[in-house]
Amino acid sequence: MLEVICVSDAALMASKTKLSVAAKLANLGPWELNAETNTCEFGDEFYAILGTDVAREGRFMSMEVYAREFVPPEDHGKLFEMRQRALASPERIYHGQGEHRIIRRDGEVRTVVVMANYIKDEAGNLVRAYGANQDITERVRAEEEARKREEVLLASKTKLSVAAKLANLGPWELNAETNTYEFDDEFYAIFGTDVNREGRFMPMEVYAREFVHPEDRGKLFEMRQRALASPERVFLGQVEHLIIRRDGEVRTIMARSNYVKD
Repeated sequence: MLEVICVSDAALMASKTKLSVAAKLANLGPWELNAETNTCEFGDEFYAILGTDVAREGRFMSMEVYAREFVPPEDHGKLFEMRQRALASPERIYHGQGEHRIIRRDGEVRTVVVMANYIKDEAGNLVRAYGANQDITERVRAEEEARKREEVLLASKTKLSVAAKLANLGPWELNAETNTYEFDDEFYAIFGTDVNREGRFMPMEVYAREFVHPEDRGKLFEMRQRALASPERVFLGQVEHLIIRRDGEVRTIMARSNYVKD
């Protein structure tokens, strides 16, 4: 027996309303392209990203008009590039994604990501395409800010590294829980070696045995005991001791330390 399921107009309208709300919340603008007429169909959700609506722009718009009205000239190539990739692909259904900037009706320039499905016939001709644009401007800005901060930090780290070399400074950090130092190339340069040879992490006892003159090893641990005995949460210590470089030369260093307690 054939069972027919009927869906009421009210249910369809409710479903459509939910999809519309979801699209607005996600800044999604669905669209569909009629390949035969090269015309896109846009709804209010799509136009909302552009700061306008169907009543002002019309539901149907050719790709060329859309590009001219809403896309910066330097991004026109990105707009049509994905379509060319779809046509060049051997797949009947091609899933593509790309980004380009838009110019809203209020003049603001923002960035959208285009998610598209291109459907071709057996001869490889484009029949239709559909998808959605999503406003990702805030994400792009956040990523750009993060990139700039990373560049500033890298530049700062590079300058500190150069300064450390010029001043014969060797930064270090001690993990009190594991009793292990972390050293880098600037530190090891004082000892005539590097991270590749020694490793980035080294227990205090190994460091003392490998690099500190036997007569001065006690000084290394004495400063830590003074820090632990001090009532201060942050103890600033300083001590001179002899080291033995990898080439056997004995030299004197000044160890300046900040000990932080819970």
